[in-house]
Amino acid sequence: MKILFDKFTPPLPNEVYGFAATYFKRFYLNHSVMDFYPRDIMLTCLYVACKAADFPIGLQTFISHIPRNQERYSYLVLNSELFLMESLGYDLWVYTPYQALTGFVIDLVAYQRRICGARSDSYLLENRSDAQLVDELCKDGVNLINLWYQTDLCLTAHPSQFALAVLVELGHTRPQLDVEVFVRDELCGCDPVQKFKQHSEEDDGDEGDIKPKKDTKCDPDTRWQELSSRLDFIRQTVDEFQFITELGPVGEEEVILDECRNPLYNIESDEYAQAKSKADSLMATLE
Repeated sequence: MKILFDKFTPPLPNEVYGFAATYFKRFYLNHSVMDFYPRDIMLTCLYVACKAADFPIGLQTFISHIPRNQERYSYLVLNSELFLMESLGYDLWVYTPYQALTGFVIDLVAYQRRICGARSDSYLLENRSDAQLVDELCKDGVNLINLWYQTDLCLTAHPSQFALAVLVELGHTRPQLDVEVFVRDELCGCDPVQKFKQHSEEDDGDEGDIKPKKDTKCDPDTRWQELSSRLDFIRQTVDEFQFITELGPVGEEEVILDECRNPLYNIESDEYAQAKSKADSLMATLE
């Protein structure tokens, strides 16, 4: 899917890929690859995602980016679009990690600027501006998000936690940024200065209250522990997954899948042609 996504000109928004990858994962929660061939569903997911993410393109324009069998895939996408939406319960809006990552990166750079100031050894001042660093981190982070969409994290992790795990991963290759310190002290509020400000605001708010308010917020240390466990879960999921970075020749599994697929859902099979003919006859009688 990512290879086809990158072929579009003008480039598709990143959210389109996030929408399509999530549709693809959600579809196969309730359907089998033995019934619906993944390549066919992948194309339909990407086409529907363009519409759902407010970047609609015509079917012929979409199909023109497919290198071969364009007539077949045009028919398939056209006749699978409504079925895909029905399978997704018409719940087409997806919250992706991309915007959250951008926000975290901007906050991180601002935090580093505030903490490091104009120190000569500051990572921010190594021949680059804040904007350049933000662009670099966002670009690398988007590539990492797209890679991690091969896992099930879009189903098991909140988008903001997904983005935060990507930011922490970027910090592993840039130790000068102190990303984990930023997450712990700035986002979770474990910095002593933030703790003092928080307690002062709570004390000022309680002076005019007759009844004490019930504290429903967890303390910063507990918040950091809970977030750390979620980030560890995401890290473990990524470490255990075997990512596909390059497409090779057709593998044995794909050949077996093609041979054993349900012929009723194969538009090139005789069984599909007979079932379609019968359905068309029934529809004609209703008219």
